[in-house]
Amino acid sequence: MTTSILETHDLKKYYPVTKGLFSRVTGHVRAVDGVTISVPAGRTLGLVGESGCGKTTLGRLAIRLLDPDGGRIMFDGADITAMKQRALRPLRRKMQIIFQDPYGSLNPRFTVIDIVGEGLKVFSACKTAKEYRERVVQLLEMVGLSGDILSRYPHEFSGGQRQRLGIARALALDPRFIVCDEPVSSLDVSVQAQIINLLADIQKKLGLSYLFISHDLSVVYHISDFVAVMYLGKIVEYAPGDELYANPLHPYTRALLAAVPVIDPATGAKKLILEKEEPLSRARDERGCSFRMRCPFAKGECAAGAPRLEERRPGHFVSCLFSGKV
Repeated sequence: MTTSILETHDLKKYYPVTKGLFSRVTGHVRAVDGVTISVPAGRTLGLVGESGCGKTTLGRLAIRLLDPDGGRIMFDGADITAMKQRALRPLRRKMQIIFQDPYGSLNPRFTVIDIVGEGLKVFSACKTAKEYRERVVQLLEMVGLSGDILSRYPHEFSGGQRQRLGIARALALDPRFIVCDEPVSSLDVSVQAQIINLLADIQKKLGLSYLFISHDLSVVYHISDFVAVMYLGKIVEYAPGDELYANPLHPYTRALLAAVPVIDPATGAKKLILEKEEPLSRARDERGCSFRMRCPFAKGECAAGAPRLEERRPGHFVSCLFSGKV
């Protein structure tokens, strides 16, 4: 059995909804609502879903950039759910994040050497200035950038180059696990392919584990060993990548796959039309399936109770009463 670098168990993160002059709490936004996932060591778990479904919140919870409201987070065998920042600090070296926005995630007042080497300074990872400079140059070359750009600023680079700087920064402390939070969504398609290939090459070379977050199933397919589909704070389907693409069981997954562009539309799969294109409010009726108001196959039973995530095929889990029957 493959060892997991990260596990979450029934993880929750709720945000209060306030109203009125005295900010009275009238409900909660269930950004992450009882999520259980596992990221195998040296492998990639793709997390996919529409914008606003809770993917980024889950990624930040996983490395404790946010504190959970319930559930457990296990990292490399240690329970970090309620760990204090002082105790968590040594583990910070092992877990990093690559942010979505390559423009906003880099300090415009820092030069390249300061951006990439910031973590090295914080953790006193280099003993001399020469060692520090050599390490930064090594990191730049690892991500396909030249070592002669150390004194340049972020505004002098393209979006793809800035994201490479973000990747180099994430690699500085030799992490074991990286959250890739939509790292290619703001880039041109040709540049997206370069960054995905770069991440795959680095993973193979260093044995890294990724939680790769994206709203684009076609992007996730090329880098992920396993895929979890998220909808309004819950995981609705989980399977090995090839299995999920070949046999999607949840209507939401099938709709996402049908929306992926194909080279020849005449031979592509027929699009599954959702009843409504926009997700429901997070302050929704919790008694039934959260997807039922958009699902073209919903029946009366779907409003009676929320379906559980169950194994319908070997290693293939889905939360739908009628999966495989529609």
